[in-house]
Amino acid sequence: MASKQPDILLVESDRVLRDLILLALGREGLQTVHVSEAERAVSLCAHHQPDIVLLDLLADYADGLNLIRDMRAVLPASSAVVVISSLAFDEVVRQVVKAGANDFILKPLDVKVLVEKVKHGLECSQDSARKAQESRIVDLVEHDAPTLIDTANSSGTIRPWVPGAISTA
Repeated sequence: MASKQPDILLVESDRVLRDLILLALGREGLQTVHVSEAERAVSLCAHHQPDIVLLDLLADYADGLNLIRDMRAVLPASSAVVVISSLAFDEVVRQVVKAGANDFILKPLDVKVLVEKVKHGLECSQDSARKAQESRIVDLVEHDAPTLIDTANSSGTIRPWVPGAISTA
């Protein structure tokens, strides 16, 4: 089974910065969907379920905080939200993290830092998704698994079903 190509959603209204980011990520072979309007970002998050969202906080950071919260409501828990902004005041960064962001990149943008953080975020997202899948499998086996009647036992007791553990005795 082929693994899914990582998706990155870029929310950036500045055309020059958007093109710079798309070029840098494209050179790394990373698939990126971009949108200029914040209003479309939430629906794209719901539709594409990106591994990482890169979000320009915009001048009015209160709207950016609401956008982060709205995106978080439709994103998988394993997805990362990375804010790009020149508003690096302690209180702004605290509010961004409280709203659901995982990381913060300061403008003016250092492309090398961006690429490093995106690659790290993708690794963490994939690890988180893998751990969530393993947890669901363990939960299924331990709690929700069907049962088999032990036909070898004349009392007809029920034993838990464990994949690969069927005995012929």
